[in-house]
Amino acid sequence: MRGNPKPAANRYGYDAFISYSHGADSSLATDLRNAMYRLETPWWRVRSRLRVFLDTRSLPPSDDLLASIDRELERSHHLILLAGPKSAQSAWVRHEVEFWKKHRDAKTLLIALTDGEIPIQDKKIDWPKTTALPSCLEGWLINEPHYVDLRKARTLQSPAFHSKVVDLVAGVTGRKPEEVDGQYRRQRRRRNLAVTAVLAAFIALAVIASVLVTSQRDEADRQRSVAVGKDFLATAKNERDTDPRLSLLSGLGALELDPTPEARTALADTLMQTHFEGVAARHGTNTLNLAMAANGRRAATAARVGEVENGPEFRYEVVLWETGSAGQWRRLGALPEIVDHFAPELALGADGNTLVTGDLDGVELWDVNDPRTPRRQAGAPAHGVESLALREDGTALAVSDSGGVALLDLRAPFGTRTMLPGLKQASEVVFSPDGRQLATTRNGQDGDVRDVNDHQATVWDVTDPARPARPRPVLGHFSATVFAAAFSQDGRTIATTGPNGDTVLADLAGPGDPEVLAVIKEPAGWVASVAISPDGTKLVTGDDGGNAILWDIEDRRNPKRLATLDGQPGSVLAAAFSPDGTTVFTATAGLDNTPDEGGAVYRWRVSARSRPAPAGALAGHELRLTKAAPNPADDTTMATASEDDTAILWDTTDRAHPRPRRVLHEHTDDVRGVAFSPDGNTMATASKDKTVILWNVTDRDAPTRLATLSPDDQPVNAVEFSPDGRSLITATGNELEAMGGHVVLWDVTDRGNPVRLAQLGQTGSGFEGAGEIAFHPESRMVAIGGVGLQLWNIADRHHPALLANVPEATGPNGLAFGQGGKVLAVAGASEPSAGLDKLNERSLTLLDVTDPARPKTLGTANAGNAEDVAFSPDGHTIATASGPPVLWDATDPTRPILVTDLTGHVRDTSSVAFDRSGRSLLTASDEPINTTAMLWTVGDLPDVVARATELACAAVGPGFTEQEWNERAPDLPYRRLCR
Repeated sequence: MRGNPKPAANRYGYDAFISYSHGADSSLATDLRNAMYRLETPWWRVRSRLRVFLDTRSLPPSDDLLASIDRELERSHHLILLAGPKSAQSAWVRHEVEFWKKHRDAKTLLIALTDGEIPIQDKKIDWPKTTALPSCLEGWLINEPHYVDLRKARTLQSPAFHSKVVDLVAGVTGRKPEEVDGQYRRQRRRRNLAVTAVLAAFIALAVIASVLVTSQRDEADRQRSVAVGKDFLATAKNERDTDPRLSLLSGLGALELDPTPEARTALADTLMQTHFEGVAARHGTNTLNLAMAANGRRAATAARVGEVENGPEFRYEVVLWETGSAGQWRRLGALPEIVDHFAPELALGADGNTLVTGDLDGVELWDVNDPRTPRRQAGAPAHGVESLALREDGTALAVSDSGGVALLDLRAPFGTRTMLPGLKQASEVVFSPDGRQLATTRNGQDGDVRDVNDHQATVWDVTDPARPARPRPVLGHFSATVFAAAFSQDGRTIATTGPNGDTVLADLAGPGDPEVLAVIKEPAGWVASVAISPDGTKLVTGDDGGNAILWDIEDRRNPKRLATLDGQPGSVLAAAFSPDGTTVFTATAGLDNTPDEGGAVYRWRVSARSRPAPAGALAGHELRLTKAAPNPADDTTMATASEDDTAILWDTTDRAHPRPRRVLHEHTDDVRGVAFSPDGNTMATASKDKTVILWNVTDRDAPTRLATLSPDDQPVNAVEFSPDGRSLITATGNELEAMGGHVVLWDVTDRGNPVRLAQLGQTGSGFEGAGEIAFHPESRMVAIGGVGLQLWNIADRHHPALLANVPEATGPNGLAFGQGGKVLAVAGASEPSAGLDKLNERSLTLLDVTDPARPKTLGTANAGNAEDVAFSPDGHTIATASGPPVLWDATDPTRPILVTDLTGHVRDTSSVAFDRSGRSLLTASDEPINTTAMLWTVGDLPDVVARATELACAAVGPGFTEQEWNERAPDLPYRRLCR
């Protein structure tokens, strides 16, 4: 087509790559790209013909990122340089320009001047006076360059902005500016003509045209939403390991725009895999120091908040925070702003009411009992404070500065100090939790001459701060420099970190020099921070690559990596555990002065979320199992029934090793059903021998028979107690094809004398149709499965009334009420007219029974040949027995979502039941060779699937900012993902 751009994107992938300073021109770069897209988007298309690469990440250069950027540069035909003083000094921009010099010619470099000057003399750049171009271009840009001047046209609202963008698009496409602008104006006129035509048609066709236009527009909007939703979904999966915040945000975006089961599962997968729990606090452009009170209720951070004009110093702020138990920290107050070359050092008292700061000029003691109005209590001179440590009892302060390490006894006048002998340098000082030991770490060079006490790290006995004694060296590093140190809570172990990716664990328990227990090696460079969990079993290290790593150090000599906490921009300069050891906080120094990449304190889970897993096996029967039931009032008792004529009571106190409490042999044929009363003190067993036995199981180890029921002269296949404990239902059925059975309601208020009340109906013939039973939570209604599905009102137990008959639900194999009795789950029901290949397509059906006389289908799922079904107590999760047991998310009963299947049984399962907490599941198999029931821990996965949006929003706050949304979904209006 005449006027189209040259097909550079077909050869290169991108027509242009925008190189810019994130700190100076981030918004301008985004506006520029969007304006270029608008110029080159035909009126009939959604997407532009141009492809422009814009890297919105503001991260430190690293091998992986540089390689990624180089790949995109290699795929680009032109380089658009947003020139200005800050971009001229940017390491990113210099790298991108150097690449371009090596792989392209100067004709493919387009310059947009955003600030500064590009003076020209004799038709050449006057380089000594140039402030806007990287110096590396000197000698490569020989002739006077053509550039567009955006200094007075930096926004979309500027009248001159359009013409400047036209010039850039012309340079990229190889066309004349007037051709680019002319085509744009023609497209706009065509668009206006099209709109006019639509309006004319609207007037002519009235309501019909309106419906068509609206429908088409809605469909176009839907298709755009689906397309962007799929892009979000891909990002959520790709960024799961490296940027959990972006993965969660993208997962929320995918669920908002295209709410498919896949999107929900992807969001749950990210939540299950990541330890990220959100940003606890954002502070300045670099959060450089973090101190937490021993009680965990308060924290203090020091951050850079600005520069001093015409000076080398920076402005720093010290903020006090209320940490709380979860969520974002609450800012309480701040100290007066500090102007210095370096961030102040911090130490916070155990109760959070005392704060000590140190800088180039000295040390200051603050009373922050009322954090809104901090009061300076005292000050002492110092020379370039490098580290501070406050003993937990508040009686001593350790100060490291250029003169060595001093101990200040805070019971004496502030400033009275004792120097640690022979110690020249210390990069960090740390008290043990009991305050009896002090660790000092050394900042030196490998060739330094060391004093007798000037070790890589040294542990001092400071029981008496005025008389430090017994300096003991901690060695084992591969460098003379050690950055950080941390004691275990009992003071018997110390961890020290160095610049070569090494962390040393040493034993302090012995009287002699500390014994090196292990040296942990990381692939990263500087390990700048370290902390040990309160119980001493975990270690966290933070490096200069933005990673924190969790280690299992329960076996001190064999540390094991538990998890890598990725996704933090900048260096992890401080780390701390919460007092309960469940959370890790990391403080990072951000890069570039962009809010989203600035300093922050991140919050991480120590333990990963758990997936469903086998807990133990209940192996004791000789033939196949028919039913398994947990005691609803006792988490340590369960029961199983079997074709070996027995029922077994199990002690599951030790979930990994269940043991039989008692084997009940009183039946003379298969035991087909077992159920507990709500109080857990009565158990019923149903048998093929045509009887039901009621057992007193108050003494779990010595059950006694209470009564024997004979419902009919037929095998009893199912038995169930009502939730109020007053009623019992039995279902019988003969295995002869021509005969069915009966469902009988019993009064068991007097457990020793059950009274037959009424017959509710007839079950189907054969064992398969012999009746499934489920009581409504309020005990006034019961669901019965036989030939079809029936709902009965049993409020008047002497005169039950049939509420609804659902004959199309043929042969249900399992029934369960959930969600407060509003939903009935039906397993194994299929329509009579369905062909053989369709029998399993509706094997799980969820019915709305709020109006029990008119049950309505809410949702269905293919659960295989489902033999049983159970609702979790919270109503969010359903378990089905088919092949392997399967867990489903039923939070939205109209769309049950597969959570996971449970692999462990050798054969198909026939029975599923949740315990009263919903955290355990009991399953049984009906295969003759499988005589084992299994106990499962449900884990966190079902809850995560049910609450995926809630949990993700708790971690990421309101969702994408408007700028982030516009960068990733420019064709869609902004949506707030978390409300």
